[in-house]
Amino acid sequence: EFPAGHEGETLIVIARFYHSEGVTDTEAHSEIRNAIQAAAQELGESNLRVAVSSVQIAADDRTRAERLGKQYDASIVIWGADTGARVTVNFFNLKHPDFDAAQTQITETQRTQIANPSAYASFVTRDLPDELTFLSLFAMGQSYFVSADYTRSIRVVEKAIVSGPSGATSLEGLGDAYFRLAWLYQALNENRNAIQNYDRAIELKPQQAVSYHNRGTAHYNLDEFDAAFQDCNRAIELDPQFASAYHGRGLALDHLGDLSGAMRDFDRAIELDPNFAIAYLSRGAGHHRQHDLDAAIKDYDR
Repeated sequence: EFPAGHEGETLIVIARFYHSEGVTDTEAHSEIRNAIQAAAQELGESNLRVAVSSVQIAADDRTRAERLGKQYDASIVIWGADTGARVTVNFFNLKHPDFDAAQTQITETQRTQIANPSAYASFVTRDLPDELTFLSLFAMGQSYFVSADYTRSIRVVEKAIVSGPSGATSLEGLGDAYFRLAWLYQALNENRNAIQNYDRAIELKPQQAVSYHNRGTAHYNLDEFDAAFQDCNRAIELDPQFASAYHGRGLALDHLGDLSGAMRDFDRAIELDPNFAIAYLSRGAGHHRQHDLDAAIKDYDR
């Protein structure tokens, strides 16, 4: 029906939605394709292509959807069904099933052709395409992250976030997108931008210890040692086995004038991770400042 994907291209294949008998075909697949293509064009991403297959696949037929995607060497396959009372849409990243939000199902029972026709029109023409545009661009942004093209990854992930449904906070993968964006800014030493995005990631996923730890590291890099201590402390509360959080809290305590507390945290970090090289370095420096040179040398040797 259309050319298969080629090297360097992100091909998204959308199967025509399955419809129950008597249910109007609103061609949601076309709305989704158009939204993703428009976002890609705004980004100047010419290596993203969206194709619609005439094949109809039931919402629960994952095997056939994967087979369709592999037939065209697609990166992503989208398929779904509209029964009139329920809309079910599946998104699957074939090439990178380990990515965040790589396997997502969207289900709608309130805004349907039968329950609420006017709301259904808005859902099919706006919210659903926007959500799948977010998922598609987020997947592409993660692929740039894997290839260490951090600047391009930032641009695509930021576009993914603004392309999602307006005001959505329960969007699958949104918290992960903010976390990824924060990490990317941090890798480029743009710590203030990193903190702003970690803030959003924490709002959406408040139990994720690594977000607090990473935000604490960004605060530390900006000499905001009290904030760094608070964030690492919260990370430890959420995950008492988080060796890096103890090390980060120890560094903050040292700068806040509590070397003894810092040394206890370095001890705990090493206890949890005996191969944590930088923790030995930090503890060695602490021993050195305490004039315990034998202990310092031992830690530096290790």
